[in-house]
Amino acid sequence: MKNGQLTDIGNGIQIWSTDEGEGDKTLVFVHGLANYHGVWLKNTQELKNHFRCICIDLPGNGLSSKAEDRPYSLVFYAECVYRFMLAKGIENPVLVGHSMGGQIGLMLALRYPGFLSSLVLVAPSGLEYFTPTERVWMKQLMSLGSWINNDLGYLRSAILQSFYQKAEEQAAPILEDLTRLFAQHEGFHWGKMVRANINAMLDEPVHPFLNQLQVPVLVLFGLEDKLIPNKLVHPGLSIPEILRQADAMIPNCKTSSIEMAGHFVQWEKAHQVNQSIFEFLKRD
Repeated sequence: MKNGQLTDIGNGIQIWSTDEGEGDKTLVFVHGLANYHGVWLKNTQELKNHFRCICIDLPGNGLSSKAEDRPYSLVFYAECVYRFMLAKGIENPVLVGHSMGGQIGLMLALRYPGFLSSLVLVAPSGLEYFTPTERVWMKQLMSLGSWINNDLGYLRSAILQSFYQKAEEQAAPILEDLTRLFAQHEGFHWGKMVRANINAMLDEPVHPFLNQLQVPVLVLFGLEDKLIPNKLVHPGLSIPEILRQADAMIPNCKTSSIEMAGHFVQWEKAHQVNQSIFEFLKRD
């Protein structure tokens, strides 16, 4: 974990962030479910040579504020990220979101048209559509998991499944940090937050509104992603098909798939992801 600072965004919420590099664009990196800022380390190491790179811990995660009485919904997170950027005086930011962080980015872009200059979605949730019946089934399925029991072992399993090759080796730094952070959740109902996050991804769909996006969007996926699309609910849906649908629905969209990479494509194939982001942002 790098040195960072807390930013007060009001309502008793403080967001912890790192801030490195400089350039004509500011990139704000948002992690996914039950994660932290460190999942972007391999990206900011390179991209900070061209852009200002800010990585945040979402409320309830990492070193940011933790409280039981927060909704931990996508709208809540989108508002927190928006208020964070206002508090930091960031103009025309680029939001880079991974997994749930991508769906949060989509929510923010839809709620505040014109605020973001671009949106980069890395293996995002939100592009896969779930019917009302599928949502109910998904909630029942997820409730059987150990997320709700503050189970660090289940978190470890989920992280390892996010890698395509050498999972134990590649995930080691992330798991070491998350284990240390997890120990600091004493008195905070982490499982309750994760359950709220999962329900929010299902109950606050952005898929029907993708055609309303007013910013350039880059969508990146690893072709060996085991988490998206959901293989139990949509066994016939593939990454290429999700990208095709995104390209058709989002007005100004560029898509890219990366071979031999899983859900943590930004870690497994960091240089390729960085190059795609660089080329996307420097296109104009």
